[in-house]
Amino acid sequence: MAIALTSPVRASWSTEKSTYSKTRKLLLSMKAPGHDSQALAQLFHDADARAADLVRALDDPDLRVNLGAQLVILFVGNPSLSASLEASLEKKRRQGGEISLARADAPTSPTYLDATKRSLANEVLKRLHQGRHISARTIAFNSAQQAALILVVYGDTPGKVFTSGYYVVVRREAERWRVTVNTNAWET
Repeated sequence: MAIALTSPVRASWSTEKSTYSKTRKLLLSMKAPGHDSQALAQLFHDADARAADLVRALDDPDLRVNLGAQLVILFVGNPSLSASLEASLEKKRRQGGEISLARADAPTSPTYLDATKRSLANEVLKRLHQGRHISARTIAFNSAQQAALILVVYGDTPGKVFTSGYYVVVRREAERWRVTVNTNAWET
């Protein structure tokens, strides 16, 4: 039996029930961005397969789960998931409830990287995040290998107390990669 959600994404109840607890656990483990990016990387890679779970998480009473789902949806850029996020936010606006929004900054002008999948992190350092003691690494590709999630860390030196981190998302367009997200994720 299929159930209709309040958004464009649909799933069967048995699939949703069996995977939601796993997705929710991953979303909760995202509480320290950058310090445990493994959960975000897995959700980014599996977003299409976990679409119904991510939509369900938008209504989760735990704000950490809700914001984590928003962040994954914003990073992935899937039009159906984005429409579900907008529908969820509109529903909350109509109900007059409190609305919390995840932040994912997009570049103000198109930025393209001429890079192979292997050199994306290096190209991000050359074009977007320059300086000393900065590292970058690609932590995930989406399942179609058409989008990549890159973690950039400032102050990446042994014994350094103060660091900051950025997530950069690039999407494949023809022979180049377009930067779709370049957002500060944490500062310590």
